[in-house]
Amino acid sequence: MSYASDYKDISALKVVSDKHDIAIICVHHLRKMKDDDPFNMISGTMGLSGSADGSYVLVRENRMSTKAKLSMTGRDIQDMEIKLEFDKVNCLWKLIEHDAYDDFANDESMIKAICNYIKKNGKFHDTSTRLIKELAGIGFVEEITAATLSKKLRNHASTLSDKFNIQVEFIRTSDKRILSIRDGNDDDDSNIA
Repeated sequence: MSYASDYKDISALKVVSDKHDIAIICVHHLRKMKDDDPFNMISGTMGLSGSADGSYVLVRENRMSTKAKLSMTGRDIQDMEIKLEFDKVNCLWKLIEHDAYDDFANDESMIKAICNYIKKNGKFHDTSTRLIKELAGIGFVEEITAATLSKKLRNHASTLSDKFNIQVEFIRTSDKRILSIRDGNDDDDSNIA
């Protein structure tokens, strides 16, 4: 199979998924040759993972092991690896530990800029592209794409809520994705610096 063929097959499923607002999970196998990047182990071409919204790869330590690593990446999910152990008695995978790739400390300046913007303006309801322009207007100068900003906001939504009382909602319309961000405590006019 070629990249174009693989991409076309998964894209057809994505069209159905988007149209009916449902999740479709395709289970596929891995090639036997190991790779440092688990997503390179997906059998077939990169078209399979390139057209999907996200990919998960489960790799056991060895054939007989009950321990495995679940790696995940995607447009709307946090990139991370989760270590699992299979419980043979209950026939389920149990979480051992997880390691998020996207650390809060790496995104601290972006988080501070968003907090300052929301504390000043109270709310934001538009696309991530528009938010980048708004943040640039208050001095946030890091280069970031709209997709990366959305992904980072999704990754840190619970931290924004728990630590800064900033509520983030992701709204998908038929033609675009909207970020709805608001100050969860309108009476609090403190500034994050």
